[in-house]
Amino acid sequence: MAKTADGGSCTNSQLCQNGNCAKKGSAGLCCPVNDVNCGSCVNVQSDTNNCATCGSICSTHSIAHAVATCTNATCGVACATGYGLCVTGSGTASSCSQTNDDFNSGSPPDPWQNINASIFSTSSQIKEGTSGVSLTFNSFLQAQAGVKLPLCDASTSMNLQGKTVSIDAFIDAPLPDSCSPANTLTINVSDGNTSPIAAQKTNPPIGMWFTVTGTAGSVAALTAREIDVQLNLCDTTANVNVYLDNFTISP
Repeated sequence: MAKTADGGSCTNSQLCQNGNCAKKGSAGLCCPVNDVNCGSCVNVQSDTNNCATCGSICSTHSIAHAVATCTNATCGVACATGYGLCVTGSGTASSCSQTNDDFNSGSPPDPWQNINASIFSTSSQIKEGTSGVSLTFNSFLQAQAGVKLPLCDASTSMNLQGKTVSIDAFIDAPLPDSCSPANTLTINVSDGNTSPIAAQKTNPPIGMWFTVTGTAGSVAALTAREIDVQLNLCDTTANVNVYLDNFTISP
């Protein structure tokens, strides 16, 4: 006798193709192995509308850009594509923060550092979109400038372990060719106290767009409240503009 496929009525498991006649009251449904009968076959280990038990609905707790999850029969919160989860010290989900910036707002990001340099929003040299960021250095012996890209507030942080951080850059004038330390464009992961380097480009190319990229899991800090992008020049005798575009954090 042919056995009943998943979703069909049953009175005992021997009648089902997968050997699971899941009961709800007196009614039985043939279901995949380990599924239960919630009116239909459901995996309560992963179903956000029936997490652990039938009818137990997982919530986003009104967090913007969040999505509910059910993992191993436990409700949780994740973030939509393009956002990362900020959590408290106890691991409670707090917010979903944007993990990319195309700098198209027309306003420069907050300065991270500004020593003998200026930070502007610009449309004169951009890779994509309508605007970008310019770090402008003006004939100083030593200069440092950067932008700060906030992720989480002071009481929360984002786990960046294994995430790839990257930014596009363009430098319009030659940099000193004999420096110690060398001219370096860096992406730093900051937890509010320390800022280890996740990616860097030493003596970067001139007159062309290039990408600085690295993996945050390769540095000591696995959680972050902000990303800092900075250029350190050992000396310069000419005006130098560093244009930034398309900052991203990706899996």
